[in-house]
Amino acid sequence: MRKLLTIRLGVVAAGLVVLALAHAALVRDQQPTTYWDSSAYTEEARQPLAWAQLYYPKPILPSLLYRVVGTDPYQIAELHEWLSFAAWAAFGIALVASFRTRRARIVAGAIAVCLLLDPMRLGYCDDILSESIDDSLLALLVAALLGALALRGRARTAAWAAAAVVATCWLLARDTNAVVMLVALALVVGWRRRALLGRHLELAAIAGFAAVSVFVLWSTTVRPPPTGLTFQHDWPDDFTARITYSMMNNVVDRVLVDPDALQFFVAHGLPQADALAQLPERAPIIFDPKYGEARHWIATSAKGVWLSYLAHHPIDRLTDQVSHFWQLAGVADEQRSLYSPRRMRGAWRRVRALMSNHAVVLGLLVLAPLGAWLARRHRLVPPAIAMVIAGWLGSIAALYGDSAEVARHCYGSGQLVVLGLALVLLCALESVPFRAHHAGGAAPAGGDPPVAG
Repeated sequence: MRKLLTIRLGVVAAGLVVLALAHAALVRDQQPTTYWDSSAYTEEARQPLAWAQLYYPKPILPSLLYRVVGTDPYQIAELHEWLSFAAWAAFGIALVASFRTRRARIVAGAIAVCLLLDPMRLGYCDDILSESIDDSLLALLVAALLGALALRGRARTAAWAAAAVVATCWLLARDTNAVVMLVALALVVGWRRRALLGRHLELAAIAGFAAVSVFVLWSTTVRPPPTGLTFQHDWPDDFTARITYSMMNNVVDRVLVDPDALQFFVAHGLPQADALAQLPERAPIIFDPKYGEARHWIATSAKGVWLSYLAHHPIDRLTDQVSHFWQLAGVADEQRSLYSPRRMRGAWRRVRALMSNHAVVLGLLVLAPLGAWLARRHRLVPPAIAMVIAGWLGSIAALYGDSAEVARHCYGSGQLVVLGLALVLLCALESVPFRAHHAGGAAPAGGDPPVAG
C-alpha cells in the first residue's frame, strides 16, 4: 500500500512539474497590460491602509495583495500568473481526489488541465485588473469546499477553515461575488434546513457570510472621503460611490437609447433627459455643471428606478438570458479577442480552450438535467447544482449592474457555472455503471465501484 501511494504521489508531482513548465512557457511572452482604471488598484496599494478604502472605487482585496508584491506591472503579472497556477493546480488535485472510479478521475484530470491552461485564463493573468485574482480565489474556494466534503476529522475542519478564509477574500475581490454568495447561502439553507436545526456553529457561519455579503453590496453605494486617486481626482463628490459610474453607463447605454426605458425613467424623475440624449459622450454628465441635476439624480436615484424597470419587464429579462447566454456563461468571444494571448494557435490551443468552447459548454448544459438525475444520490450533485444556479444569477447581476464590458464582468461567475456543469457530468460518469458484456455474463469495466451517496 505504501509503495502504491508513493508511486501515485510521484506521478502527481511529475505531472505538476510538467504543467508548471507548460504554464511558464505559455505566459513567457505575455506583457503586462494596463487599462484606464488599473491605477485605481496600484495607487491605492501605495497609500496608507485605512478603513475608508473599503468604499474606494475598486474592491480592496487586489490592492492588499499588491501591497505585498509591489505595484510594478511586471510584479503584478507574475503574482497573477503563479497564483493562477497554484490555485488551479490545487483545484485539479481536489477534483480528481473527489472521485473514486478510474474513468471519472481520468476525465476530471483532463478537465483540470484544460482549465489550468485555458488561453483566456492565462490572458487575464497579465491584465492589471481584478479578474485573475478573483478567478484564482474561486478555484481555491471550490478546492477547499471539495476537500471539506471529502475529508473527515481534523482534516475536514481545516478544509472548512480554509474555505472560510478564502471565501472572505473572494467576497472582497469583486462585488458580484456577494450576490453569488447570498444565492448560495439561500440554497444551502433550503437544501439542509432540517440538518441545520440546532447546528449553532453552521448557522453562525451562514449568518456571518450573509452579513459580509450585504456589507459588500452596501459599500458600493457609500461615497468615500477624498481618495487622492488619479482615477477620480476631479470627480464631483456626489459621484464617487463605486456603483455610480456603472449606473451612469446603464442610463447612457440602455435607457437613453430605448424609448420605453426612457419614458419609464422620465416618469420616475430622470431630469434633463432630452439634453442627455443629445450628448455625443458621457463625460459631460460627470464634469459639466450644466448637467449637475441629472448627475445628482443618477448618483442618488437611478439604482432604484433601474431595478424597478427590470422587474416591470420580466419577459425581456428572459430574452436577455438567451441573447447574452455566452456572456453570462463567461465564455463570450469578445474576451478571446481582447484578453486571450495570441500565441500557440492551432490544435494545441483548441485543446486548451475546450472548457470555454461554445459547443462543449452547450453540451454540458444540455446533458446536465440527465446527468443530475442519473447521479441524484451522489454527494456532489447538490453542490454542483448550487454552483450553476448561484453562478448564473451572479452573472445576471453583473449583466444588469454595468453595461460596459459585460463579458469580462461575467467571467468569474460564468466560470462557476462551467465548473458546476462539469461536476455534474463527472458525478454522472461515476454513478452510472458501465458494463462490458461477454459470453459468460456482464463484468464491470474499470474495476472501481461507483459512488452513489
